[in-house]
Formats: sequence, structure tokens, C-alpha cells
Amino acid sequence: MSYPGTTSTKFGRTLTPEPPLLERLHLWHGEALREVAHPSPLPVLDQEDLLEQGIHTSHVVSGARDVDALGSCVFNASACSLAERLPGAPSPVNGWPLGPDAVAAERWAISLYHLTTAQTGDPASEWPPTDCGYSGLFVCQELERLGLIHGFYPVTLTPTSTAAATCLVDLSPDNTTYSALITESIPAGTALDSFVLPVRIRVPAGWYVRLTATNATLAASGTYY
Repeated sequence: MSYPGTTSTKFGRTLTPEPPLLERLHLWHGEALREVAHPSPLPVLDQEDLLEQGIHTSHVVSGARDVDALGSCVFNASACSLAERLPGAPSPVNGWPLGPDAVAAERWAISLYHLTTAQTGDPASEWPPTDCGYSGLFVCQELERLGLIHGFYPVTLTPTSTAAATCLVDLSPDNTTYSALITESIPAGTALDSFVLPVRIRVPAGWYVRLTATNATLAASGTYY
């Protein structure tokens, strides 16, 4: 899949199909929508003009040749999102920290691009050498594998005719002080017949998660990476 732009890498591309994962669906049940903001500490990253920025891909990933652009926009977006939640995250390839320097952050994103493309086991869809682009799902799977984000937890929601079913997700860096992250909720009177909702929990590795269920049942265990 590609989109027209002034250059072939302007908007990146996705040439590798991803498998459907129904447990990763975000479901909307008619609840009120609200606007949220996720400011990133990173500046705008540029996947083009790499050589002008002083970025040599051969120095970032062993075996790569120097190129001036990559179709890797989703990795730039992932770096910006992760920096909001986990500033200073080390590069999965070379240990560079994820910080406010645009060139260093672009190198970080490129190293993640390399690791993520190796998921399929097909050399024809791996960079280097094939600049095939990838999707957000593949990136999330790789970040989970690396332990930078992790986990989803099945919750069986059973709202009654008068009370909603909810699951409150709290996070803590020390297992003492918890902060509310999100509340998954199904309105009262919704006929779901014990609908199982996978609660997605993407938090820094080493943090603690607390789930509080109302008119809902937590699974005996979740899935963690």
C-alpha cells in the first residue's frame, strides 16, 4: 500500500501484509467520545534527507548501505509516542537513548525499523536491503517483544440492567503509588452475553498494573511479553 507524494518515501509505505489479531481491536460501544492530547518531547523527525542530516544508515545497522531516505514513517511516529511515555528508552540495536535530539531520535527509529522487519522471517521483506515499510501493528508487536511496552488482559464484562460493567486500570512505578490510566466501560442495559474484552495495557517495562473490576470478571492470567 502506498500513497502519492512528492517523493516515494514522503509518506512511507506498507508492502508487507499483517495477520488479523481480533484481540487487538479497539471497540466503541456508543460511549461519549472525548478529545485527548499526547504531546511528545521529540521534535519532528525526517525520514528523508538522511545524509544531509548526517545520518549514515550503514553506521546505524550493520550490513545496510547508505541511503538518503527510508519509507519508515510509522517508526518515527512510534518513537515520538514512546518518548512521551518512556523518555530515554535505549535503542534496541545500539543503546542510543531516545531523547529530544532529532538526529539521534531518527537513528533510534531506523534501528527499530531494522528489527521489526525481521519478524516475518522472509528476507524479501526485511530491511536491509528491502525498504518495504511496515504497519503500526508490527511495530507494537516488536516493542512488546523488546519489553518496552507490554501486555493485554482478558476481562469478561457483564453489565446489569441498571449498572455498567467497568474495569479500572491503574499504573505504578513502585507498586505503592498508583495513577489511573483508563477505565474500560460497557453501559448498563447492554446485552453482551458475557462479552470478553481484552484490556490493552501498554506501559514501561518494570511498572506495576492494577485492575479493578465492577460487574466484570478478570481472567486468571494475562498475556505479557
